[in-house]
Amino acid sequence: MFSVMDPEEEVTIGFNFANLTTSVTNPVIEVAVVKGTDENASLIFDETPQIFNSTLVLQRIKNVKDGVNYQFRCKIVAENGDVLVLVDTLPVRTAPYFSGVR
Repeated sequence: MFSVMDPEEEVTIGFNFANLTTSVTNPVIEVAVVKGTDENASLIFDETPQIFNSTLVLQRIKNVKDGVNYQFRCKIVAENGDVLVLVDTLPVRTAPYFSGVR
């Protein structure tokens, strides 16, 4: 599971295929809501997936909804032609407010 994300954050998530293959092509990332409600979940992607160091697929996300758990499914084609999938979940929760006063 990814670390908890605050709904005001804009972050990059990653899927590391290094233990499965030496290079990846054609990354496709899909998202589904597994807890909470976000009718526009597909709009949280800020750009297309990027490949870094041959085996790491990166995806920038933003505009997530508080209280929602998003499940991401990253599908790639390995150097030998195999199609591989990694799945992970991102919980979104508003960070507690801290006034700094004791």
